[in-house]
Amino acid sequence: MIIETIKLFSHKDRSRTRFFTSSKARSNSPSFPSKARKQSSQSSDLVTFLAKDSSRDNPRRNWYLWQNPGPTGGEPNNWVSEFGGSAWAFDPATGQYYYHAFLKQQPDLNWRNPEVRQAIYDVMRFWLRRGVDGFRVDVLWHLIKDGRLRDNPANLNFKPGMPPHHSLLPLYTTDRPEMEEVVAQMRRVVDEFDDRLLIGDIYLPI
Repeated sequence: MIIETIKLFSHKDRSRTRFFTSSKARSNSPSFPSKARKQSSQSSDLVTFLAKDSSRDNPRRNWYLWQNPGPTGGEPNNWVSEFGGSAWAFDPATGQYYYHAFLKQQPDLNWRNPEVRQAIYDVMRFWLRRGVDGFRVDVLWHLIKDGRLRDNPANLNFKPGMPPHHSLLPLYTTDRPEMEEVVAQMRRVVDEFDDRLLIGDIYLPI
C-alpha cells in the first residue's frame, strides 16, 4: 500500500517522538500483498509481485491494474508515468501490461477492488492498535484511475523543456471522484480509535 505511518508521540510516554513507516508494517502485519513504500497507490514489484502475484491464475491478480495490449499490440492507452515514458510495463510471462504511476518497480494497487481496501485498512488497524497517532497518505490523488481506461487529453499549454508527463492532462489518472469514498473509509477506520490523525498529501491546482 502504502501508507506512511507517523507516530508523533508515544501514548505511553509522550516525552518521546518516534516515526515508523509502513515498510515495517509489512513484515509483521497480516493480509498485505507486497512490500510497502511511501505512496498510497503503489506497492513493489519485488518477490511477491513478480514471482507469484503476476500469475494470471493467482487470486490476487486483480489487486493490481493489469490490462491486455491495445488494438495495435502496444500499451492499453496513452497514460504516462510521473517520471516520463509510458505508465504501462509489459510482463512477457502473462502477455499483459501492468500500470505504474511512478517507477515500474512500483505497480499501482487496484483500489477499486474491495479486497485491496480491506487489506489496507487491516494494516492501518494493526498500527493503530500498536499506538501510532496517525497516517500520512502520500500521493492521495493517484489512488483511483478511470475505469474505462480513457486516454488523457493533450495539454495544449505544454512547451519544450517542461517535464514529459506534463504533455498530457491527467484527467483520467488522478483526482477521480471515487477517491472521496476511499478517504471516507480511511477516516472511519481511524475514528475507531481515540485522538488519531489522518493527513492526505494533495498536489493539485486550488
